[in-house]
Amino acid sequence: RLEFTLSSHLHCNITKDICLFPRTMSKMSAGTSSNEYQPILDELKATFESDVTKDLKWRKNVLRQALKMFTENLPKWTDAMIADLGGGEVRMLIEIGTVTDEINTCLQDLDKWA
Repeated sequence: RLEFTLSSHLHCNITKDICLFPRTMSKMSAGTSSNEYQPILDELKATFESDVTKDLKWRKNVLRQALKMFTENLPKWTDAMIADLGGGEVRMLIEIGTVTDEINTCLQDLDKWA
């Protein structure tokens, strides 16, 4: 599992190989000798440093896109998680459902938390 932070007050977890913010990318690229993630890391740092990520509308859009990514690719996520973690399809659907529920909670409560 990887984590991403939308602000100092909003922190969400998502599964392996999905990275949206510099802190997570730094962790991933630290273990990569060729540093193949450097261009992505540079772009993400520039986005973060531009303060665009402070805007609630931007944060909500990122959350909606993450939710869309899970719902539109559910079979792929399920297959990948079974391959990585073992277990059955029901377990993976519960795992993914937990993440999508957390995203929906973030969308519902973001204005209140800001």
